[in-house]
Amino acid sequence: MKRLYAYQKVILSYVITLSICAWGLYPVMHKILNYPPGTVDTQFQIEYGGLSYTSQFVLLYIVVVSLFVLYQRFFLFKKIANFEKNGASNSKYSVEEIRKTLLTAPTKFYLLQIIIPFIAITIGLGMPIVKHELESSGITVAILWVSILTFNATISYVFSRNLFKPILISTFKENRLLGEKHTKLSNDMILLLLPLLIAGLFFTVIVAYSRLVNVRGNDFYYYYKNELKYNFDNKTFNSSDELLETLSRLDYIDDTHTYFVIDSDKNITTSDGIPLTDFFKKYIYELSDKYDGRVYEHYAVNTRRIY
Repeated sequence: MKRLYAYQKVILSYVITLSICAWGLYPVMHKILNYPPGTVDTQFQIEYGGLSYTSQFVLLYIVVVSLFVLYQRFFLFKKIANFEKNGASNSKYSVEEIRKTLLTAPTKFYLLQIIIPFIAITIGLGMPIVKHELESSGITVAILWVSILTFNATISYVFSRNLFKPILISTFKENRLLGEKHTKLSNDMILLLLPLLIAGLFFTVIVAYSRLVNVRGNDFYYYYKNELKYNFDNKTFNSSDELLETLSRLDYIDDTHTYFVIDSDKNITTSDGIPLTDFFKKYIYELSDKYDGRVYEHYAVNTRRIY
């Protein structure tokens, strides 16, 4: 069996740990995002969005892993790969350059895995503001992946330091860098723990908010279901105007809550004049009967729900 070089072991360990972390997130991410029932890996989702949940997750996973692996192999570890394959005598890089790379590469890659996702979140936060669309699931997905990448960055940092140590030791005696100092343990602890704490806080907030939205949505649903039952059961309306008048007199929890009516020709009238989303209408006609008439406006943890 062909021997793996240290840089290859680092890349392999990164892929393995990220895969474990990512696929640990896979079965719960759609629950954290509060995907409506019947819309995960179904024909409904494919017809509406073009890709199933699993396909979206796999595509995102491949993109993230590929970008980081390519960066490691052809940029970050380029000098180390040349040194390991050709030896000190045939390498086009000096031992001092290699040692410097070995000492700085783990930290550079660790910071890269943290900084890039944070930049992505910052851009993502800016885009909805520009578009006046404050309800976006993209931010939540980005925060979840930041948590995963930060956790994985810590693991890969520890692995890479340990895997590169034999090379550093073998080149230590005659080639110690001038002014080279050992990193203090306290600095390492701050470097590793602070981003972990921030990522853990992000993840906790997202999960807590997701559960809060879910509970609040359930409360609204059962409240308005009882309101409709009380005002409409065993009652006959002679005209659509009479029906709309009854709907307008319901006891609404919030002034922003609206109602809609669908006639026999599937024409939809909304109380605020704003058309229902395509997702909402598709869910009404295809899935709402399976879930006791409950309807959802869209995917995402922080989307507004209408019932």
